[in-house]
Amino acid sequence: MKFKLLLFTLFVNCSYLKAQNCSTDYVLTSQQSIDDFPKTPDCAIGNLKISGADITNLDGLSGIKEINGYLDISINPLLTNVNGLSGLTKVSGYIEISNNKSLVSLAGLESLAIAGNSIKLANNAALKSISALSKLTTIKSSLEISKNDVLPNLNGFGALAQVFGYVEISQNPLLTSLSGLESLQMVGGNLRIAENNVLKSFSSLDSLTNINGFLEISNNAVLKNMQGLSRLSKVLGYININNNPLLVDLSGLESLTSAGGNLRIAANDALKSIASLQKLTTINGLLSIGRNASLPDLHGLEGINAINSAVAIAANDSLKNLDGLSGVTYIGGFVYIGRNPALTSLAGLNKLTTISGYLNIEDNDALTNLAGLDNINNSSIEFLQIKDNDQLAICGVKSICQFLTSGTNYNLEGNAPGCASQTEVASSSSCQTALPVDLVSFTGKSSVEGNIVSWQTASETNNAGFLLEKSSDARTFEELAFLKGQGNSRQLYHYRFADPNPFEITYYRLRQTDLDNAITYSRIISVKQNAAQHAVKIFPNPANGELFIEAENRNLAYSIRNNNGITVKEAAVLPAKPLDTSELENGLYLITIGSEVFRVIISN
Repeated sequence: MKFKLLLFTLFVNCSYLKAQNCSTDYVLTSQQSIDDFPKTPDCAIGNLKISGADITNLDGLSGIKEINGYLDISINPLLTNVNGLSGLTKVSGYIEISNNKSLVSLAGLESLAIAGNSIKLANNAALKSISALSKLTTIKSSLEISKNDVLPNLNGFGALAQVFGYVEISQNPLLTSLSGLESLQMVGGNLRIAENNVLKSFSSLDSLTNINGFLEISNNAVLKNMQGLSRLSKVLGYININNNPLLVDLSGLESLTSAGGNLRIAANDALKSIASLQKLTTINGLLSIGRNASLPDLHGLEGINAINSAVAIAANDSLKNLDGLSGVTYIGGFVYIGRNPALTSLAGLNKLTTISGYLNIEDNDALTNLAGLDNINNSSIEFLQIKDNDQLAICGVKSICQFLTSGTNYNLEGNAPGCASQTEVASSSSCQTALPVDLVSFTGKSSVEGNIVSWQTASETNNAGFLLEKSSDARTFEELAFLKGQGNSRQLYHYRFADPNPFEITYYRLRQTDLDNAITYSRIISVKQNAAQHAVKIFPNPANGELFIEAENRNLAYSIRNNNGITVKEAAVLPAKPLDTSELENGLYLITIGSEVFRVIISN
């Protein structure tokens, strides 16, 4: 008897080892293949795909306990439930249940506790309930619930606390709430909630604190606020809130402190307040607020002192001022303020001292002056455009006056008299008052004694002197020499300094200091130690449709990069004809020709 028992034990153990040491993938394409499925498979299940036009039930799969690969149940037009999988406890790979137009519920998956990868529920036209997924606590990759025509809620994910990948909830036309996600605390990737036509709130997301990717809330037709996100404090990627036509305010985002990428709030026609962003202190990307027809101000952004990329405030029909930006001192890209017909004041930018790119004030019908731009360091402006502001007559603020008298990279047109041209602005009484020094020229050239840097002033007011600074990269400057100023003078005066130790390419700027220690910077010039044998010229700048390149040596490679560093055109030799720029988006571009780099504005 003992011998027989030993043989039986050995047989069972060997059968178990055989099942564990092999894995078989199954593709079941008919009801017959499901009915014939072995009750106790010889091998572990690898991947399991179920897809067949005549499949009505999965009852023949009741012996399956675990799947070591993926589970794909898709394109089964007659399948109404998955009851045959009632023994399934674990799927190590992804789960996809999609394009099953008769599937009403996920009944049968009540024992499923582990999903090793992603879950996708999509294009199930009759799906009304996902409550069978109530044992899932973690999804190690992504969760997508999309295009389920009659799904009313997400009840079934009540135990789900973490999704390590992205979460997308989109195009579910009857989804009225996110109930079922009450336990969700962390999304490891992106969270996208979009195109859910009857979704009214996010009230079931109260446990969510962190999103490690981007947050997109868009095209939700009846969404009125963000209530339900009250514990969300950090979004490591961009935040995009756009095309929610009934969104009135951002209440619910009161705990948000950081946007790791861009913050874009656009095309929300009913939006009247963004005050709930009051704790936001950091925007590591672009700030874009545009086409919000009812938004009167930017109150709520007062806690931000630095925006690490560009700022675009555009086409907000009711926007009257920029006071919500009163704490901003630094913008790491261009500034575009345009097509805001009710905008009367830029005073909210009064603390702004530095930008990095072009400054464009365009098509603001009610704007009469540029007060608020006074404190921008004019050397941080790469290109200035003030255009088509019908009532703008006073442009003589310090930063603008300094830029117009020390540089040539500007375009003024279509404004009211007084701000219609460089001559009008520079000669205005406000500019004469704002400028301590009338800098006529600032040039440099290479010579046998080094680089000769010279400048001339037509007048000086309370001028203590000029500190000449040099740099090898146009970013980090060192002090070179201080030349005493004339104090108060109305005569032309020449200054000259020889730099005996220049770099191969040396960048220079002047730091002019008043007697009261106020500081003004000049534009930056560059001098090449070894002058190029064949000069290169690019014009016009800004370019409108065509860009001409003149060079004696046409065998020079060239490339054009946009403001994001992406190459949009390149070739091994210069073109014989003018470059066609009509297909390029408007903005700043860097054009490299041989070893020279030019900054060009495209304004089609």
